[in-house]
Amino acid sequence: MGTIGLNEAKLGLIPPYWMFELISRAIGALVAEKSICLGALYSPEEAQRIGLVDRIVDHSHVLEEALKEFSRWFLILSESRRKVKFTARQDFIDKFEDNRDKDITEFCDNVTSEAVQKQISKYFHRLKP
Repeated sequence: MGTIGLNEAKLGLIPPYWMFELISRAIGALVAEKSICLGALYSPEEAQRIGLVDRIVDHSHVLEEALKEFSRWFLILSESRRKVKFTARQDFIDKFEDNRDKDITEFCDNVTSEAVQKQISKYFHRLKP
């Protein structure tokens, strides 16, 4: 089985604030900070334990389970569901839109820096057979 997480730090990449915000909303601020700073990758069981994933489903049952989950959400009027989600996330959406240009600039500066390029190059060299 695979792993899940945000391992950008291991490559020298600095995730934007909104990535911290999203993962913090899912797994809590302290666990999110440690996970991102350490570039932690989690097994499916660990990811479920910390709240990063809701369920672990065998690949042979993914479609069946997805349809069950869809059926639960489909019972709620789509306009109501949309408004509730929008209301719950409005502060995040506003900050995201307000900082878009700054995020792009900071990411480009970070990813094109000499130190990060060296780190990424080392990573890709380790992947070669």
